[in-house]
Amino acid sequence: MSSEEMNWKGKYFDCDILLGLPRVPLAWVRPDLHDLLAEMKRLDISKALVRHRACIEVSPNMGNRMLMEEISGSDSLMPVWMFSPEGTGRKPGLKEIIGKTFKEKNRAAWMRPVEGNFSLEPWCSGRIVKILEEARIPLFLSFDDISGRELHEILKGYPNLPVIVLRAPRMGRNEILYPLLRCHHNLYVAVTPFYSVYQGIEDLCKEFGSERLVFGTGYPEVEGGVAVCMLNYADISNSDKDLIARGNLERLLEEVKL
Repeated sequence: MSSEEMNWKGKYFDCDILLGLPRVPLAWVRPDLHDLLAEMKRLDISKALVRHRACIEVSPNMGNRMLMEEISGSDSLMPVWMFSPEGTGRKPGLKEIIGKTFKEKNRAAWMRPVEGNFSLEPWCSGRIVKILEEARIPLFLSFDDISGRELHEILKGYPNLPVIVLRAPRMGRNEILYPLLRCHHNLYVAVTPFYSVYQGIEDLCKEFGSERLVFGTGYPEVEGGVAVCMLNYADISNSDKDLIARGNLERLLEEVKL
């Protein structure tokens, strides 16, 4: 690694933040807006996509509403709404819900099939996923919340849908993730502290290109500084680091069709 690469200082766009107080308090942090903004300042993160915990612990409708209220005064935070096969749990149809999403400056979605007790396969979630694909809205999915088969079917059935996998585990050359990345150009991986694999970023860049990776801290469950160090000290070019730190995510959001 050259001295120039060692001295790289990027501008970060965080894709993996979960706002909101859990039912069982975390011992080390109170993950409210004040703490989140302080953490972003500490780590020099300029922008972030934010999800809300109440989407899981209460309902998508409630969590999405709380998210919009809590981040309304912050220009650096962008909302990620949770969706289920029927939308967000509100009465309007799926098309109307997507239209409302656009009006509220949302550019990404997330789904939790295990938590929501549904399947992501087309027979169950096909309608909503097709609408997301038509708008090219990036869909966030947690690696521990979906089977390899379900993920494969979504990627194959909706090739124009960008899918970003969160919280891929520390398993070296992941025997599910790597084959899926080879098969599907629309799959992206969030590089977070959960994926703290020795030379893992370097290997992913070599195999699939830096264009397939996005940056995330995993707030509040893990120490976000790990993600910063992982990328800072990765043995890749500065241009690759810039893409991972923010460029790839910015491009995906710019490609959303309004």
